[in-house]
Amino acid sequence: MVLQNMFSALSFLHYRKDDDFVDRLSYFYTSSFLIMMAVLVSFKQFGGRPLECWVPAQFTSSWEAYTEMYCWAQNTYWVPIEQDIPVDIAEREYRQISYYQWVPFFLLIQAFLYYIPCLMWRLMSDKSGIRLNDIVQLATEKENIEPDYRIRTIESLSRHIESALRYHIALSLALWHSPNQMKLPTDLLMLNYSKWHEPA
Repeated sequence: MVLQNMFSALSFLHYRKDDDFVDRLSYFYTSSFLIMMAVLVSFKQFGGRPLECWVPAQFTSSWEAYTEMYCWAQNTYWVPIEQDIPVDIAEREYRQISYYQWVPFFLLIQAFLYYIPCLMWRLMSDKSGIRLNDIVQLATEKENIEPDYRIRTIESLSRHIESALRYHIALSLALWHSPNQMKLPTDLLMLNYSKWHEPA
C-alpha cells in the first residue's frame, strides 16, 4: 500500500511515445530509484535510529540514545578497528565524516538532475511548433492498419509538419530580414553608423 502510494506520487514521471528505453532508463527508472532510496534513507535517519554506536555496557538506554544523537549531530570520524582512537583533536577533525546527514538530499538532487534533460526536451519540443509526441502517437495508432485511415493520418501528419516547417522558414527569413531593413537606410543615406553594421 505504501509503495503504491509512493509510485502514484511519481506519476509526473510518466513516459511518452517520443522517447525510447534509454531515455526512460534515465528520467523514469533512475529518478524513481533515487527518490525511493532517498525516502528509505530518510525513514531511517529521521524516523528511526540514524546512527547506532557501540557504547560501554554501563550506559543506560537513555545514555546510549543521547550518545547516538550527539554523534549524529556532531559528525563522526573513521578509525580502523586495529588502530587506537586518536588523542589529537586535529587528527579527529581531519578524519571527520560529515556527509551522511545530507545523503537523502543529495539523492533527491541527483533524481532531479536525471529528470532535467527530459523536462527540457518536453518544454522545448512543445514550443518548437512540431508536436513530436502527437506525431508519434498518431503514427503508431492501431487503426492505421486500415488503408483509408492510414492515408488520412499521413495527410494530416504531412500538413502539420509542412505548416511547422513553413513557420520556421518564415521565422528565419524574418530574423534575416530585420537587420537588413536597418542596414538598408544607412547604406542608402551613406551614413557611417556602425551600431547596426560595421562601417564600409
